[in-house]
Amino acid sequence: MKKFVIVLLCLGIWVGSAFSAGGADELYRQGLEAYMAQDYGRAFECFSGAAEEGNAVACAEIGRMYERGYGVEEDAGLALEWFGRAFDGVKKSAEAGDVRAQFFLARMYYNGQAAELDRALAAEWFLKAADAGDMEAQNNLGVMYNLGEGVERDYARAAELYREATEQGYMQAQYNLGVMYDRGEGVEQDYTRAAELYGKAAEQGYVQAQYSLALMYYYGEGVERDYAQAAELFRKAAEQGYMQALYNLGVMYYHGEGAEQDYAQAAELFRKAAEQGDADAMYILGEMYYDGQGVEQDHDQAAELFRKAADAGNNEAQIFLDEASKNLTKSTKIKNDEGSIGNRQEVRK
Repeated sequence: MKKFVIVLLCLGIWVGSAFSAGGADELYRQGLEAYMAQDYGRAFECFSGAAEEGNAVACAEIGRMYERGYGVEEDAGLALEWFGRAFDGVKKSAEAGDVRAQFFLARMYYNGQAAELDRALAAEWFLKAADAGDMEAQNNLGVMYNLGEGVERDYARAAELYREATEQGYMQAQYNLGVMYDRGEGVEQDYTRAAELYGKAAEQGYVQAQYSLALMYYYGEGVERDYAQAAELFRKAAEQGYMQALYNLGVMYYHGEGAEQDYAQAAELFRKAAEQGDADAMYILGEMYYDGQGVEQDHDQAAELFRKAADAGNNEAQIFLDEASKNLTKSTKIKNDEGSIGNRQEVRK
């Protein structure tokens, strides 16, 4: 019965409540504040309360949380269900000038959620919300100009929109603007400025920014080369499960760069990356099992990892398997003056 009441309220149909409309608005405000602070448990609690009180935008927020798995288990079906509940009320509020409703209406048109996919219409609604100062809308419209989706591609306009959101402290925009300075798209290339922007987003826990800044410290681009700082940033991103960071941190432990050489730790990181489908990590871990480096020697496990790596597109693993099928030993063909192939692996950009 409770679920049915929420559906009606998200559609903007009043069925009676012990709370005022102001209470719903306040719950929504608190939820949005918690969401931006990445306190997803609190955000979900507040949005749920606001949804029960008739706030359609809160229903859309809940849909986004199920879509992304923020504070709840990721569930695409439930996400679509909540977007469906929200759509009519969100559209009505957007047309009446509600900025957050305009943002979510644009988002639903962009993704084709509870509405027919329409990128041009999404851009129109993002623009309305962006002009009113909504930082998520500014960032998303920037992405559309960056990619040429629903609008003509315009890197300079994208950078301008990212900058507007960055001035409000929005970490995704900080990262996106950093990428543009890193690549010299829409702005003059400036590695130092890119590093500054990545740093701001990284401080807020944005995993891609942590990873990108780690690369800059590793290669000495825009900052002084610092392997220890690179390892620390890769570690922060790896703790969030970021596959590329798991791999690169594994490489650093393998070579003793920025951290004491630790083959066992390297093997564990490669294993985690391999479990996410990283073909290079599968291959290096296979080598480690073959040599008994950081793990107990196990040729069968090594062969299995080489097969998986080859199937995932790692050419070196395929070469090894081809040679093994000819009854050639690893030492006759795979070794070289630098040691095994694994020793030649490098931190990836």
